[in-house]
Amino acid sequence: MREVQIIVVNPNSGNYERLELFKDETILLTQTIQNARDIGSIFTDFSQSFTLPASKSNNILFEFYYNSDIETGFNANDKRSAQILLNGSLFRKGFLALDGVELKQNNPFSYKVTFFGETVDIKKQLKDLTLRNLFEAYTALNHTYDVSTVSQGLVTSLFNGKICYPLISHTERYFYDSSTHANGTRNLHYAGSGASQNQGVNFRDLKPAIKINEIFKRINETTDLQFDLTTGFLATSNPDFQQLFLWLSRERGSLGQSYTGGQLFQLNVNSITNFFADGGNLGGFVPPLTIFQGQVATRTEIVCSIDNGIINMSPLASGNFQNQFGDRQLRLDWTVTSTSTYSLYMIDTLTNNVVSSRESVTGAQSIAFELEPLTFFDPSPVAAIQLRIETEDGTFVASAMSLRIKYEYFLNNQLRRTYSKSTTLAPTALVNDIDVALQMPSIKVLDFLTGMFKMFNLTAFFQQDNTIAVQTLDSYYNGGVQRDITDYVDVDKKNVNYPIPYQEIAFRYEKPKTFLAINFEEINGYQFGNLENTTQNQGVTQTDRGKKYVVKLPFEKMIYEPLFDQNGATAQNILYGYTVDKDQNPVAVMPLIFYRRNTNSINGYSIQNLGGSNQAAQRQTYNRPSNSYFQKTLNFNAEVDEFTGLVKPQSLFNNYYRNYISSLFSRQRRLVKITAYLPLSFLLEYSLKDVFIVNGRLYNVNSIKTNLQDGKSEIEMYNKIEIS
Repeated sequence: MREVQIIVVNPNSGNYERLELFKDETILLTQTIQNARDIGSIFTDFSQSFTLPASKSNNILFEFYYNSDIETGFNANDKRSAQILLNGSLFRKGFLALDGVELKQNNPFSYKVTFFGETVDIKKQLKDLTLRNLFEAYTALNHTYDVSTVSQGLVTSLFNGKICYPLISHTERYFYDSSTHANGTRNLHYAGSGASQNQGVNFRDLKPAIKINEIFKRINETTDLQFDLTTGFLATSNPDFQQLFLWLSRERGSLGQSYTGGQLFQLNVNSITNFFADGGNLGGFVPPLTIFQGQVATRTEIVCSIDNGIINMSPLASGNFQNQFGDRQLRLDWTVTSTSTYSLYMIDTLTNNVVSSRESVTGAQSIAFELEPLTFFDPSPVAAIQLRIETEDGTFVASAMSLRIKYEYFLNNQLRRTYSKSTTLAPTALVNDIDVALQMPSIKVLDFLTGMFKMFNLTAFFQQDNTIAVQTLDSYYNGGVQRDITDYVDVDKKNVNYPIPYQEIAFRYEKPKTFLAINFEEINGYQFGNLENTTQNQGVTQTDRGKKYVVKLPFEKMIYEPLFDQNGATAQNILYGYTVDKDQNPVAVMPLIFYRRNTNSINGYSIQNLGGSNQAAQRQTYNRPSNSYFQKTLNFNAEVDEFTGLVKPQSLFNNYYRNYISSLFSRQRRLVKITAYLPLSFLLEYSLKDVFIVNGRLYNVNSIKTNLQDGKSEIEMYNKIEIS
């Protein structure tokens, strides 16, 4: 019999301490890397429950958990780092969780605990962490949202390839027509730099995308997890991963804005700075303004102040002070200039009432609001004014904006007046700057990783240096060694079973919400990129047993549209995304992953305002969003590539699942169950990726359940089948 030791970290000292075990307790451990009964499971290694005696040392380590009166006792909400040792040698690392305590005659008798494999730490570390949380304190990729920056991100990239702007329009449909031109249209043909030819891509049509590798880097930087980014699937040398980008689209339509209904955008002024004196017989003062500003220094009560764009206005007073004062006025005048159609509102945030407005206007427009004089002074604001613009134009920009504050009062029978003005109000557009965190799709990091692992059939395991290796399942199994266990097998017992627990397997993206993808499904009867039945593929045998197993990704699939010159129908090597629903209204999509392909257009394309105000400029290359990288695709099924018009059979299924699924469904496939008594040297060295040999036959391991005391192991394995 082997000596089994379990050591666990004491959070008070940070040191490992040994747990006492029952002498007759059998400790079984079941391990699996990808169980054929649940091929969609991610981040599963092993877990096993067993009991520990309520000894003196265990009671201290578990801090008398059974006594609920101890407020600072053991926190069973958290798992603690632990290790299993066999005869003093490390067997497995993991985590220990306390499940409960059994009491006899009101005294603790035993603790029930569960030992989890290392990969459970991925779930523990990430928990409810979102992609937005990962980037909230990270500003290195934030940038200005203007025509120059966005154009650079479209033509090449930003931040050495970490950010790009793919040609995906959130609202507008692009076209190419060399026979005509019109100012402001989305005709991508470059007709010249004249004011009447300012057409093509408007930079505000586009949203940025982030290299997915940056997400893994942020996980490493913000958690205790350390993914290995030098080898395996995540390696810098793997273009299948390094060219993957995530579109930063959190809301439908224009970047970072929420709809109030239909296609109406709200822009709240949140910064008013750089006030300057603008007249008045007092010479002018800037906020905060105090009562009797400039005349009575001993009175410091604030009449008007600015806080994050909110204009706080305090009651006005009339009455007697020194000789006489009264009938003071506090007035706001707000002016906006824009070529768009828009509405102006002053909203009292204390009551949510609109106190001044002007609707459906264009050009330079103003609204005003003033407080009525009161008979007393109270330092608490009675109005807190928010300046708001509403517009249906997703590309709204205010070319000028100003706020003037007028404050006047009578003192000693004389009218005193001061004007303060600011022309530095922000934002002046729906978005002026890109905060990457705020644009992240709404998804938890764990759900995102799970989707990535399902997409490429990846597996994760901890290496000796505590980094997490990520490999495709094929690569993982190819890295194993052959181990002959014939001499350890109990020849008296062996089961050979039918291996397939389901009829067929389907691989699906989220239901599409974009126009072209919906249209494709209506015409073809299936969803673009999905594979509804793996037995449609060559080498996957049909079976009528069990149910359909569905592997579903939390991502959406788009179909991209190629552009041809409407004047002659010639191809332009331009492919773009059109993010609208079946009624061609902007639509919010689930997280969208694509390959970035920097592509040369044939005759170039036009970008509005890039040559100066109302002047277009021509560019040749652009970042093409793509469902394929050379011959490999992000489709589970073999689909026509939108750019080349050719079917690309190197699908996600064929590249990452076919070997595993084809061998699983093979008529020669068998699930073999044996009992083996594995020596300690074997247990300390083997890996689940190893190939076991029994009587000259090769097998892949599905699961191993081992009695750690005597090495008795119940092994499930599949006869190894070579797939051509």
